[in-house]
Amino acid sequence: MSAEGALNNAITFINDSLVSVSFDKLIQHAQLESSSDTPELSYYLDYNFSDDFTFYINFPSNIEVLGLENGNEDFKNDFGEYFFDLKKSKDNQLRVRSKYTILKNFIPKENLDALELLNERIKQVKNKRLVIKVETKQ
Repeated sequence: MSAEGALNNAITFINDSLVSVSFDKLIQHAQLESSSDTPELSYYLDYNFSDDFTFYINFPSNIEVLGLENGNEDFKNDFGEYFFDLKKSKDNQLRVRSKYTILKNFIPKENLDALELLNERIKQVKNKRLVIKVETKQ
């Protein structure tokens, strides 16, 4: 499926040449809930699944991404994986890819800490804020 839309409060202009991107508003995966409380039940899923987002953010002129070197994430354990990739795909375009995957349709309650680790990785990425310098036309 492919769609176009507008996101409120995900991208804000700090000034004429600096833009802030909040991943908390962009990345909204259908995640299995995990809790640090003592789990009482195992997860019995109908199927394993993945939830994959790719965003292309176009800017009116060329951009420079500040702090891009720490932008990627690639985590995997026995029950799931999370992949996040951020790159400049054109001089004025940013590509954001985020993929959450549950690998098994049964997760025993003894292994729910693995699910919590997976969800923690997404939380860390969602807490990141990216600053982009946009070239101003002279």
